[in-house]
Formats: sequence, structure tokens, C-alpha cells
Amino acid sequence: MHKQLDMQVTARRVPLTPAGAAALKRLASYDLVVFSSKQAQSFFMQLLRKRGIKLPPSARMLRVGPRKDLLHHAVAGKRILYPRSALAPYDIVRALRAKGTRVVPLVIYTVLPVPLGAGERRMLTIGKAHSISFRSPSGVRGLLSQLSAKERRIARTLPAYCIGGTTAAAARAAGFSKAVVKRL
Repeated sequence: MHKQLDMQVTARRVPLTPAGAAALKRLASYDLVVFSSKQAQSFFMQLLRKRGIKLPPSARMLRVGPRKDLLHHAVAGKRILYPRSALAPYDIVRALRAKGTRVVPLVIYTVLPVPLGAGERRMLTIGKAHSISFRSPSGVRGLLSQLSAKERRIARTLPAYCIGGTTAAAARAAGFSKAVVKRL
């Protein structure tokens, strides 16, 4: 029986930098707080609760996905606080700044791979896995970092089903010949 190998990741809060703490103190000065994932929004709200910070009544929050959707919003000249993962690509920050948006990235969490179990590794090496699913680019990197060179060659021959375009692009860049976007 063939199975799909589902690469899991876990998220962990990271210490807030002094610049990050200062950005939170100026929360009322931002026109918009933007999240590109549910996790970013969840970690941000936890951070506010932990620090006893209340959202100002004027606070506007926006969650987009994929993150490039933000470029379709009227953000030129706006001041945006962008809570994000330490591993999130910086491309959206550069693109927003090019449009005249003042973006303050706020790194609040990171993503780590969940180690493969012995059964999952065996399933991969003996040919019982028919595909691999990825929910983030860090999942792609996390899987490959756990595998030997031989296991990576095997994994890259399997179809990679990815939650979105950014993840599929990361899978292709990592050598997966068939990386497609599929609702997971």
C-alpha cells in the first residue's frame, strides 16, 4: 500500500528584539497591521496579551494569502506593521517599499521541521511513499535537511503537493521535478 508522506512543521515564538519591542510601543502609529498567515496573526495576538498591550481602537488588521495579494491593496504611503516568521521571504517587504509603503517587519516566530519517524523514513526508502505534501517552504527545507543524499534523490522523484505557489516554487528550486499546488 502506497501512502502520502506529509511533511509537518512546528512554529515557535522567538524573542522580541529591542526594535521589535519599540515597534509594539508605537502600535497606534501604524495604518495597518498585516498578516500573511494564520500563524503570524495568532502569535501576534499572543504577544500582545503576554505584554499587556491592547489594540488601539483605530487599529486595522488585514490577513492576506498568498502574501503577494497585499500588492493589490491601496498601501502606497501607508505605515504597515508586518508580523512575520523569521524564515519568511523578504520579497514582499521590498515590493511594498518600492510602492512607497513604509513597512516595519516584526519577526515574532520561526518554523522548524517535525523530525521524520522511523516508519516514515522507511516508507520513503523502500518505495512505499507515492507523494509528499508540503505546507510551507520551510517544510521543503526541513524534509531535505533530515535526509541522506540517497534519500533526497528518492524524495525528489516523488510528486510534491504544495499548499501554495510559493511552496511549490521552493519545492521546484529544491529539485522536485513535479511540484504542484493542491488543496491540502
